[in-house]
Amino acid sequence: MDSSYAMAKFGLESKDKLTSNQKSCWYYLKYFFLFASLIQFLIILGLVLFMIYGTTNEGIEARLESLESLYQKQIFEHRVLLNRYGQLNMKFNTTTKERDFGIVELQNTKAKMENLTALNTLLNRLIREKDKEYEIKISIIIKKFQGDLKTNEDDKKQLEMSLVACRAGCNRNHPDCPPIQEKCITLPNRRLCSAYEIEKFISTCISIDEKFNVEVQRLQRNFDLAIARNVPSTIVTNYESRIQLDNILQSCKPLPTEVANYINASLANIKHNIITNIELMSGKAETEASLKRCLEDFRNVMGLQTTCTKEKDELRKDMEMLRLTADSDLNRSNKQLLAKMEELDKCMKQLEQQPRTYSQIG
Repeated sequence: MDSSYAMAKFGLESKDKLTSNQKSCWYYLKYFFLFASLIQFLIILGLVLFMIYGTTNEGIEARLESLESLYQKQIFEHRVLLNRYGQLNMKFNTTTKERDFGIVELQNTKAKMENLTALNTLLNRLIREKDKEYEIKISIIIKKFQGDLKTNEDDKKQLEMSLVACRAGCNRNHPDCPPIQEKCITLPNRRLCSAYEIEKFISTCISIDEKFNVEVQRLQRNFDLAIARNVPSTIVTNYESRIQLDNILQSCKPLPTEVANYINASLANIKHNIITNIELMSGKAETEASLKRCLEDFRNVMGLQTTCTKEKDELRKDMEMLRLTADSDLNRSNKQLLAKMEELDKCMKQLEQQPRTYSQIG
Protein backbone atom coordinates (compact mmCIF):
# COMPACT_ATOMS: atom_id res chain seq x y z
CA MET A 1 0.00 0.00 0.00
CA ASP A 2 1.25 3.46 -0.86
CA SER A 3 2.33 5.45 2.15
CA SER A 4 1.26 8.72 0.61
CA TYR A 5 -2.28 7.97 1.25
CA ALA A 6 -3.40 8.80 4.75
CA MET A 7 -5.17 6.25 6.71
CA ALA A 8 -7.00 6.55 9.87
CA LYS A 9 -5.08 5.11 12.83
CA PHE A 10 -6.73 4.00 15.91
CA GLY A 11 -5.58 2.92 19.30
CA LEU A 12 -1.92 2.21 20.07
CA GLU A 13 -0.79 2.67 16.49
CA SER A 14 -1.83 6.27 16.64
CA LYS A 15 0.44 6.68 19.62
CA ASP A 16 3.53 5.36 17.74
CA LYS A 17 3.04 7.87 15.03
CA LEU A 18 3.42 10.55 17.43
CA THR A 19 7.08 9.57 18.20
CA SER A 20 10.14 11.12 16.26
CA ASN A 21 11.70 9.31 13.11
CA GLN A 22 15.37 10.60 13.47
CA LYS A 23 18.29 8.10 14.11
CA SER A 24 20.66 8.50 16.95
CA CYS A 25 24.45 9.33 16.59
CA TRP A 26 25.63 5.94 17.70
CA TYR A 27 23.79 4.38 14.85
CA TYR A 28 25.85 6.27 12.30
CA LEU A 29 29.09 5.88 14.24
CA LYS A 30 28.64 2.17 14.18
CA TYR A 31 28.56 2.10 10.41
CA PHE A 32 31.48 4.51 10.21
CA PHE A 33 33.72 2.34 12.33
CA LEU A 34 32.61 -0.68 10.39
CA PHE A 35 33.66 0.81 7.05
CA ALA A 36 36.86 2.21 8.55
CA SER A 37 37.90 -1.20 9.88
CA LEU A 38 37.01 -2.76 6.52
CA ILE A 39 39.19 -0.27 4.65
CA GLN A 40 42.04 -0.87 7.09
CA PHE A 41 41.74 -4.61 6.60
CA LEU A 42 41.87 -4.20 2.85
CA ILE A 43 44.95 -2.00 3.09
CA ILE A 44 46.74 -4.50 5.32
CA LEU A 45 45.73 -7.33 3.03
CA GLY A 46 47.07 -5.45 0.02
CA LEU A 47 50.36 -4.81 1.80
CA VAL A 48 50.68 -8.43 2.77
CA LEU A 49 49.91 -9.61 -0.75
CA PHE A 50 52.36 -7.13 -2.20
CA MET A 51 55.03 -8.31 0.21
CA ILE A 52 54.38 -11.94 -0.70
CA TYR A 53 53.88 -11.65 -4.44
CA GLY A 54 55.90 -8.58 -5.18
CA THR A 55 58.62 -10.63 -7.13
CA THR A 56 56.26 -13.08 -8.83
CA ASN A 57 57.53 -12.65 -12.39
CA GLU A 58 61.16 -13.48 -11.58
CA GLY A 59 60.21 -16.72 -9.71
CA ILE A 60 57.91 -17.78 -12.50
CA GLU A 61 60.63 -17.27 -15.12
CA ALA A 62 63.18 -19.20 -13.04
CA ARG A 63 60.64 -21.92 -12.48
CA LEU A 64 59.87 -22.04 -16.19
CA GLU A 65 63.57 -22.21 -17.06
CA SER A 66 64.17 -25.02 -14.56
CA LEU A 67 61.12 -26.84 -15.88
CA GLU A 68 62.35 -26.35 -19.46
CA SER A 69 65.83 -27.67 -18.64
CA LEU A 70 64.31 -30.56 -16.72
CA TYR A 71 62.02 -31.26 -19.67
CA GLN A 72 64.96 -31.23 -22.12
CA LYS A 73 66.93 -33.46 -19.78
CA GLN A 74 64.01 -35.85 -19.49
CA ILE A 75 63.63 -35.87 -23.28
CA PHE A 76 67.37 -36.65 -23.69
CA GLU A 77 67.18 -39.39 -21.07
CA HIS A 78 64.06 -40.69 -22.76
CA ARG A 79 65.89 -40.90 -26.09
CA VAL A 80 68.89 -42.56 -24.44
CA LEU A 81 66.60 -45.04 -22.77
CA LEU A 82 64.82 -45.67 -26.06
CA ASN A 83 68.18 -46.38 -27.74
CA ARG A 84 69.19 -48.53 -24.81
CA TYR A 85 65.85 -50.30 -25.00
CA GLY A 86 66.38 -50.94 -28.73
CA GLN A 87 69.88 -52.28 -28.10
CA LEU A 88 68.68 -54.44 -25.24
CA ASN A 89 65.80 -55.66 -27.36
CA MET A 90 68.20 -56.57 -30.18
CA LYS A 91 70.53 -58.20 -27.68
CA PHE A 92 67.57 -59.99 -26.15
CA ASN A 93 66.51 -61.29 -29.56
CA THR A 94 70.10 -62.33 -30.35
CA THR A 95 70.43 -64.00 -26.96
CA THR A 96 67.11 -65.76 -27.49
CA LYS A 97 68.28 -67.02 -30.87
CA GLU A 98 71.61 -68.12 -29.38
CA ARG A 99 69.76 -69.80 -26.54
CA ASP A 100 67.55 -71.64 -29.03
CA PHE A 101 70.65 -72.54 -31.03
CA GLY A 102 72.37 -73.71 -27.84
CA ILE A 103 69.33 -75.82 -26.94
CA VAL A 104 69.31 -77.32 -30.44
CA GLU A 105 73.06 -77.95 -30.23
CA LEU A 106 72.61 -79.48 -26.80
CA GLN A 107 69.93 -81.78 -28.17
CA ASN A 108 72.19 -82.67 -31.09
CA THR A 109 75.03 -83.35 -28.67
CA LYS A 110 72.76 -85.54 -26.57
CA ALA A 111 71.71 -87.38 -29.73
CA LYS A 112 75.39 -87.79 -30.64
CA MET A 113 76.12 -89.08 -27.15
CA GLU A 114 73.27 -91.57 -27.47
CA ASN A 115 74.59 -92.63 -30.88
CA LEU A 116 78.10 -92.94 -29.45
CA THR A 117 76.77 -95.01 -26.57
CA ALA A 118 74.95 -97.29 -29.00
CA LEU A 119 78.06 -97.43 -31.19
CA ASN A 120 80.20 -98.24 -28.15
CA THR A 121 77.83 -101.05 -27.21
CA LEU A 122 77.88 -102.33 -30.78
CA LEU A 123 81.68 -102.15 -30.93
CA ASN A 124 82.04 -103.96 -27.62
CA ARG A 125 79.68 -106.65 -28.88
CA LEU A 126 81.64 -106.91 -32.15
CA ILE A 127 84.91 -107.11 -30.21
CA ARG A 128 83.51 -109.90 -28.05
CA GLU A 129 82.25 -111.74 -31.13
CA LYS A 130 85.63 -111.29 -32.86
CA ASP A 131 87.41 -112.54 -29.72
CA LYS A 132 85.21 -115.63 -29.64
CA GLU A 133 85.68 -116.18 -33.38
CA TYR A 134 89.46 -115.86 -33.15
CA GLU A 135 89.55 -118.10 -30.09
CA ILE A 136 87.59 -120.74 -32.02
CA LYS A 137 89.92 -120.36 -35.02
CA ILE A 138 93.00 -120.59 -32.81
CA SER A 139 91.64 -123.69 -31.06
CA ILE A 140 90.88 -125.26 -34.47
CA ILE A 141 94.40 -124.42 -35.72
CA ILE A 142 95.94 -125.83 -32.53
CA LYS A 143 93.91 -129.02 -32.92
CA LYS A 144 94.97 -129.19 -36.56
CA PHE A 145 98.62 -128.74 -35.54
CA GLN A 146 98.28 -131.47 -32.95
CA GLY A 147 96.67 -133.78 -35.51
CA ASP A 148 99.41 -133.00 -38.04
CA LEU A 149 102.08 -133.67 -35.44
CA LYS A 150 100.42 -136.94 -34.50
CA THR A 151 100.12 -137.89 -38.17
CA ASN A 152 103.78 -137.02 -38.74
CA GLU A 153 104.81 -139.09 -35.74
CA ASP A 154 102.76 -142.06 -36.99
CA ASP A 155 104.23 -141.69 -40.47
CA LYS A 156 107.70 -141.47 -38.97
CA LYS A 157 107.13 -144.66 -36.97
CA GLN A 158 105.83 -146.44 -40.08
CA LEU A 159 108.85 -145.24 -42.06
CA GLU A 160 111.19 -146.43 -39.33
CA MET A 161 109.54 -149.85 -39.38
CA SER A 162 109.70 -149.94 -43.19
CA LEU A 163 113.35 -148.85 -43.20
CA VAL A 164 114.23 -151.49 -40.60
CA ALA A 165 112.68 -154.07 -42.91
CA CYS A 166 114.57 -152.55 -45.86
CA ARG A 167 118.02 -152.64 -44.21
CA ALA A 168 118.66 -156.20 -45.42
CA GLY A 169 120.07 -155.00 -48.70
CA CYS A 170 120.73 -152.01 -50.88
CA ASN A 171 120.22 -153.63 -54.26
CA ARG A 172 117.96 -151.88 -56.72
CA ASN A 173 116.06 -155.13 -57.34
CA HIS A 174 115.24 -155.62 -53.67
CA PRO A 175 111.56 -156.62 -53.37
CA ASP A 176 110.82 -154.16 -50.51
CA CYS A 177 112.11 -151.03 -52.27
CA PRO A 178 109.22 -150.37 -54.74
CA PRO A 179 106.43 -150.50 -52.13
CA ILE A 180 108.47 -148.36 -49.76
CA GLN A 181 109.14 -145.94 -52.60
CA GLU A 182 105.44 -145.79 -53.46
CA LYS A 183 104.59 -145.30 -49.80
CA CYS A 184 107.12 -142.48 -49.49
CA ILE A 185 105.64 -140.82 -52.57
CA THR A 186 102.13 -141.07 -51.17
CA LEU A 187 103.11 -139.54 -47.83
CA PRO A 188 102.33 -135.84 -47.13
CA ASN A 189 105.98 -134.97 -47.01
CA ARG A 190 106.79 -135.95 -50.63
CA ARG A 191 109.86 -133.76 -50.90
CA LEU A 192 111.71 -135.61 -48.12
CA CYS A 193 110.73 -139.22 -49.00
CA SER A 194 110.94 -139.06 -52.79
CA ALA A 195 112.43 -141.41 -55.37
CA TYR A 196 115.50 -139.21 -55.58
CA GLU A 197 116.42 -140.05 -51.98
CA ILE A 198 115.97 -143.79 -52.64
CA GLU A 199 118.10 -143.69 -55.79
CA LYS A 200 120.71 -141.68 -53.99
CA PHE A 201 120.70 -144.23 -51.18
CA ILE A 202 121.06 -147.18 -53.63
CA SER A 203 123.77 -145.43 -55.66
CA THR A 204 125.64 -144.68 -52.45
CA CYS A 205 125.54 -148.34 -51.47
CA ILE A 206 126.67 -149.48 -54.95
CA SER A 207 129.48 -146.93 -55.06
CA ILE A 208 130.66 -148.12 -51.64
CA ASP A 209 130.71 -151.76 -52.86
CA GLU A 210 132.62 -150.80 -55.97
CA LYS A 211 135.11 -148.72 -54.01
CA PHE A 212 135.57 -151.53 -51.53
CA ASN A 213 136.21 -154.12 -54.30
CA VAL A 214 138.67 -151.81 -56.05
CA GLU A 215 140.45 -151.19 -52.76
CA VAL A 216 140.64 -154.96 -52.04
CA GLN A 217 142.04 -155.65 -55.51
CA ARG A 218 144.59 -152.91 -55.04
CA LEU A 219 145.63 -154.39 -51.70
CA GLN A 220 145.89 -157.83 -53.40
CA ARG A 221 148.18 -156.44 -56.08
CA ASN A 222 150.29 -154.61 -53.55
CA PHE A 223 150.56 -157.79 -51.48
CA ASP A 224 151.64 -159.84 -54.54
CA LEU A 225 154.19 -157.21 -55.53
CA ALA A 226 155.55 -157.09 -51.99
CA ILE A 227 155.96 -160.90 -51.93
CA ALA A 228 157.56 -160.95 -55.40
CA ARG A 229 159.87 -158.10 -54.46
CA ASN A 230 160.91 -159.45 -51.10
CA VAL A 231 161.05 -163.19 -52.01
CA PRO A 232 162.39 -163.54 -55.56
CA SER A 233 162.22 -166.94 -57.27
CA THR A 234 165.98 -167.07 -57.95
CA ILE A 235 166.78 -167.07 -54.26
CA VAL A 236 164.66 -170.16 -53.47
CA THR A 237 166.60 -173.20 -54.78
CA ASN A 238 165.48 -175.83 -52.33
CA TYR A 239 162.49 -177.90 -53.34
CA GLU A 240 160.99 -177.90 -49.88
CA SER A 241 161.45 -174.16 -49.62
CA ARG A 242 159.72 -173.79 -52.95
CA ILE A 243 156.80 -175.90 -51.76
CA GLN A 244 156.52 -173.88 -48.54
CA LEU A 245 156.66 -170.68 -50.49
CA ASP A 246 153.93 -171.85 -52.84
CA ASN A 247 151.78 -172.88 -49.89
CA ILE A 248 152.28 -169.48 -48.30
CA LEU A 249 151.41 -167.74 -51.55
CA GLN A 250 148.33 -169.90 -52.06
CA SER A 251 147.19 -169.24 -48.51
CA CYS A 252 147.86 -165.51 -48.75
CA LYS A 253 146.52 -164.78 -52.22
CA PRO A 254 142.90 -165.25 -51.29
CA LEU A 255 142.17 -163.14 -48.23
CA PRO A 256 141.95 -164.91 -44.92
CA THR A 257 138.56 -165.72 -43.51
CA GLU A 258 138.98 -163.43 -40.52
CA VAL A 259 140.00 -160.54 -42.75
CA ALA A 260 137.07 -161.22 -45.07
CA ASN A 261 134.69 -161.44 -42.13
CA TYR A 262 136.10 -158.25 -40.67
CA ILE A 263 135.76 -156.52 -44.01
CA ASN A 264 132.19 -157.77 -44.40
CA ALA A 265 131.36 -156.62 -40.86
CA SER A 266 132.94 -153.25 -41.54
CA LEU A 267 130.99 -153.00 -44.80
CA ALA A 268 127.75 -153.90 -43.00
CA ASN A 269 128.49 -151.31 -40.32
CA ILE A 270 129.20 -148.73 -42.98
CA LYS A 271 125.93 -149.55 -44.76
CA HIS A 272 124.08 -149.48 -41.47
CA ASN A 273 125.61 -146.11 -40.60
CA ILE A 274 124.72 -144.76 -44.04
CA ILE A 275 121.12 -145.99 -43.68
CA THR A 276 120.94 -144.52 -40.18
CA ASN A 277 122.37 -141.21 -41.39
CA ILE A 278 119.91 -141.08 -44.27
CA GLU A 279 117.04 -141.90 -41.91
CA LEU A 280 118.21 -139.26 -39.49
CA MET A 281 118.59 -136.74 -42.30
CA SER A 282 115.11 -137.59 -43.58
CA GLY A 283 113.66 -137.36 -40.08
CA LYS A 284 115.54 -134.13 -39.49
CA ALA A 285 114.32 -132.66 -42.77
CA GLU A 286 110.77 -133.79 -42.04
CA THR A 287 110.97 -132.41 -38.51
CA GLU A 288 112.40 -129.14 -39.79
CA ALA A 289 109.63 -128.92 -42.39
CA SER A 290 107.00 -129.63 -39.73
CA LEU A 291 108.66 -127.10 -37.45
CA LYS A 292 108.67 -124.54 -40.25
CA ARG A 293 105.00 -125.21 -40.93
CA CYS A 294 104.22 -124.94 -37.24
CA LEU A 295 106.25 -121.75 -36.93
CA GLU A 296 104.59 -120.33 -40.03
CA ASP A 297 101.14 -121.20 -38.70
CA PHE A 298 102.16 -119.81 -35.31
CA ARG A 299 103.33 -116.61 -36.99
CA ASN A 300 100.03 -116.43 -38.86
CA VAL A 301 98.14 -116.90 -35.61
CA MET A 302 100.30 -114.30 -33.88
CA GLY A 303 99.79 -111.99 -36.85
CA LEU A 304 96.03 -112.47 -36.61
CA GLN A 305 96.19 -111.89 -32.87
CA THR A 306 98.36 -108.79 -33.36
CA THR A 307 95.99 -107.50 -36.03
CA CYS A 308 93.04 -108.12 -33.74
CA THR A 309 94.84 -106.40 -30.86
CA LYS A 310 95.70 -103.43 -33.08
CA GLU A 311 92.12 -103.22 -34.29
CA LYS A 312 90.92 -103.35 -30.69
CA ASP A 313 93.40 -100.64 -29.67
CA GLU A 314 92.41 -98.48 -32.64
CA LEU A 315 88.73 -98.95 -31.84
CA ARG A 316 89.37 -98.08 -28.20
CA LYS A 317 91.36 -95.00 -29.23
CA ASP A 318 88.61 -93.94 -31.65
CA MET A 319 85.99 -94.44 -28.97
CA GLU A 320 88.06 -92.48 -26.46
CA MET A 321 88.59 -89.65 -28.97
CA LEU A 322 84.89 -89.60 -29.82
CA ARG A 323 84.01 -89.64 -26.13
CA LEU A 324 86.45 -86.82 -25.36
CA THR A 325 85.18 -84.81 -28.34
CA ALA A 326 81.58 -85.34 -27.31
CA ASP A 327 82.38 -84.41 -23.69
CA SER A 328 84.23 -81.28 -24.78
CA ASP A 329 81.39 -80.32 -27.14
CA LEU A 330 78.86 -80.96 -24.40
CA ASN A 331 80.84 -78.91 -21.86
CA ARG A 332 81.30 -76.09 -24.34
CA SER A 333 77.60 -76.15 -25.19
CA ASN A 334 76.69 -76.15 -21.50
CA LYS A 335 79.02 -73.22 -20.84
CA GLN A 336 77.61 -71.30 -23.80
CA LEU A 337 74.08 -72.09 -22.66
CA LEU A 338 74.84 -70.91 -19.11
CA ALA A 339 76.43 -67.72 -20.44
CA LYS A 340 73.43 -67.08 -22.68
CA MET A 341 71.05 -67.77 -19.81
CA GLU A 342 72.94 -65.27 -17.64
CA GLU A 343 72.82 -62.67 -20.41
CA LEU A 344 69.13 -63.40 -20.87
CA ASP A 345 68.52 -62.94 -17.14
CA LYS A 346 70.39 -59.62 -17.23
CA CYS A 347 68.36 -58.48 -20.22
CA MET A 348 65.14 -59.51 -18.49
CA LYS A 349 66.14 -57.58 -15.36
CA GLN A 350 66.99 -54.50 -17.44
CA LEU A 351 63.70 -54.79 -19.31
CA GLU A 352 61.86 -55.06 -16.00
CA GLN A 353 63.60 -51.91 -14.71
CA GLN A 354 62.83 -49.80 -17.81
CA PRO A 355 59.02 -49.46 -17.31
CA ARG A 356 59.67 -48.08 -13.81
CA THR A 357 61.94 -45.42 -15.32
CA TYR A 358 59.30 -44.52 -17.89
CA SER A 359 56.64 -44.25 -15.16
CA GLN A 360 58.90 -41.94 -13.15
CA ILE A 361 59.51 -39.79 -16.23
CA GLY A 362 55.76 -39.55 -16.93
